[in-house]
Amino acid sequence: MTWLFALLSFVGSNAFAAPLLQPQPLSDEAYGEAYTAVASLEDGSFVLAQLMISNAGFGTGKAACRALWVPPGKAGINASARFDSDEWSYTPSTNTLQAGACKLSSQGDRLRFVASTPELTVDLNIQAKPKAVRPPGHRVDVKQSFYEAELLVPYAKTSATVKAADQTVQTKGVVHMDHSRSNILMPNAASCWLRFRGFFGSSPTLLQVRIPPNGGTPDAWAWPLKNAAPSAVPGAQVRVGVDERGKPSIRIAGEGAIELSANQQLYRYRPAESYGAIGKLASPWIGDPTTTTYRAKATTAAGETISGILEVLDVDDPGCVTQ
Repeated sequence: MTWLFALLSFVGSNAFAAPLLQPQPLSDEAYGEAYTAVASLEDGSFVLAQLMISNAGFGTGKAACRALWVPPGKAGINASARFDSDEWSYTPSTNTLQAGACKLSSQGDRLRFVASTPELTVDLNIQAKPKAVRPPGHRVDVKQSFYEAELLVPYAKTSATVKAADQTVQTKGVVHMDHSRSNILMPNAASCWLRFRGFFGSSPTLLQVRIPPNGGTPDAWAWPLKNAAPSAVPGAQVRVGVDERGKPSIRIAGEGAIELSANQQLYRYRPAESYGAIGKLASPWIGDPTTTTYRAKATTAAGETISGILEVLDVDDPGCVTQ
């Protein structure tokens, strides 16, 4: 496992006992940790900001920062920067995690997340303070390895400044942020992960489905945010597949029934391809996963419509289908 694994938002560990923005490095070669914010903005754009710590192939405790901006109707810009172990730090007095010009900090009831690279900067001012929410199935244990994740900001308003080349865009929207930590080989954690951030509609909803390695019964949870906490969804009630257009779909039966379909593809990301020799170095840990991000729409049994972002991480066979 390397920082490329962290680029996919995977992480885990026993505790999460430290302050929420303080990384907890491990000595394992497979260690990776990530803080990830995704936002859907009023101008029609989509952004991602990510800070990661990992034991990459060349040394331990390195950091990486990633920014992604998909303007409305245009191709996305994805950029990253990497840092040695002495180029990042966590400062308890200001509750700030920083790597180069990339910074995640919490003061009072606000968060600021800056993912800054030479090609692209995403600056999010989030109207929330982090609070750990651990959904059902947030931890996956395989022998002596694990994956674990928590939601830090399930849903909040944000203002955003995006800078690319000679262009600066200022807008606002809504954001979701999570924190993950892991020392597990990615194909041992799942064959597929689907995450829906249903930002808009009368009942904003979060939904996650994990297809286990080699397929089998899904592990899922749903959270209509009007409820106090996320709830587990029985795996037998979950069906994941593709619709007549070849796009991913999720159907949940029973109480809390919901049907979700993907619409516009926003971005497709293959880290093993994007990082050349380093990607090849990471392949024993991460395989050749693909993360595809879509705009998506869900419909509840009550006829409510929820729209947002669907992230589909296809890790290994049989991929994003249920048996």
